[in-house]
Amino acid sequence: MLVTILTALVPRVPPADRFTITRERSDVWRVLIRSGFMEHLSIEDLLPALKQGGCEINLNRVVYYVGHETIARAPRGQRLLGTFGEGVFLALERNQAHLTDVLGLPSDHVIEIGRHVEL
Repeated sequence: MLVTILTALVPRVPPADRFTITRERSDVWRVLIRSGFMEHLSIEDLLPALKQGGCEINLNRVVYYVGHETIARAPRGQRLLGTFGEGVFLALERNQAHLTDVLGLPSDHVIEIGRHVEL
């Protein structure tokens, strides 16, 4: 199951519009989850609804792959932002909540893939 999460420009998304399931192949589903910007999204709570919606998933064998980007300083001559902008981005990244916690994913079922982005 490939999941894309979109945050809508409205506070709450009606339950009927919460997700769309498309079967790509015999064992592959593409799921588009919509969430309002004021809602707390829990993937674990959505899995039973996705199963009822047609995804044939074994809830005991789910593994989550999460992408994570770390902002790093670029070499002096290649920096994209000034000192102030760089400081703001570094502070925001340092204080952000971890995606695993935000989505309510069990940490023992998560594989995190990361990369460094130089600014």
